[in-house]
Amino acid sequence: MPTRLWLLPLRRQSPHRQGSPSTTPTSLTRSRYLILVYNIPGRTCARLEADTIIDIASHQRIAALKEASKSIEATQKIIANSDITVLSGDDSFTLAYLALGARGVVSVASNIVPELVKQLVDQFMAGDLQAARNTHFSLLPLVRALFTEANPIPLKAALESMGHADGTPRPPLTRAKQSTVKLVEAQLSKLVL
Repeated sequence: MPTRLWLLPLRRQSPHRQGSPSTTPTSLTRSRYLILVYNIPGRTCARLEADTIIDIASHQRIAALKEASKSIEATQKIIANSDITVLSGDDSFTLAYLALGARGVVSVASNIVPELVKQLVDQFMAGDLQAARNTHFSLLPLVRALFTEANPIPLKAALESMGHADGTPRPPLTRAKQSTVKLVEAQLSKLVL
């Protein structure tokens, strides 16, 4: 099986929606890799429109979509109009996206509480919606704490407080503020680890 490759929106260019698909098929056809389409405007400063994703979804090189646009409307349009495997790319939207038909999550929180994120997805997939809701709401304060500063700053602080890593991110990012460290540690302490 080929290695996976990320497909990001075009940067430093603002083509019309019709311009992106005109170059995408060539890129996809030439690639030897399976591609995880990464729709996260907060990181790339560009949003892949739902119609663009639907247009490329059936290409044989597209493996899945990491959807982190924070748009329920766009996500439901993609799921309803294509067969692409959608993965939530935003921990706070995981339960909602699963309810729309997403198949899983690419999660920040899973770096520190993988068993709880897996539990949430497993509970939903097993049809235990109340348990999935309970798990979602128990994770939500930690998820919010993990985004009080730019990711991965709070995540690095959490990993360091758990004894797993140095909390210093690569430049230009800096260590977490002390208030963030305290908030993340407080939320971690409330979860059964």
